[in-house]
Amino acid sequence: MVVSGESIAGVLQFSPFLIGLLFVAIGTSLPELVFGTHAVLRRQPELALGDIIGSVIASSTLVLGVTALITPIVAEHSLVLIGAAFMLVLAFMFHTFISYGRLQWRTGVSLLLFYLLFFIVGSNARTLLAG
Repeated sequence: MVVSGESIAGVLQFSPFLIGLLFVAIGTSLPELVFGTHAVLRRQPELALGDIIGSVIASSTLVLGVTALITPIVAEHSLVLIGAAFMLVLAFMFHTFISYGRLQWRTGVSLLLFYLLFFIVGSNARTLLAG
């Protein structure tokens, strides 16, 4: 996956960070999507929610921490800032949605549209930040 990500970055002339942010992240999220779908279909939505929250925390701390122990991680500050801004907005959205006690189809549509916005902004980050 690393070699493919580097190849995609070269072809699209995106930074490797941006490729990881947009494309590799989708590939590594597919197991959670499959697990969450199965859990919901088996009427165990709590498992799906727990898996997603746990996965985000593990990726943000365990994976990033071990990687940083092996070698310094360098990325364009502006791209990290965009990702962080989306994470903060998403945390607020999640808090708002979960405060109602359940996530419904409108929540799903909102989250998918937010990801689409993230993808569009991330894909055009260099253009947006340059001008």
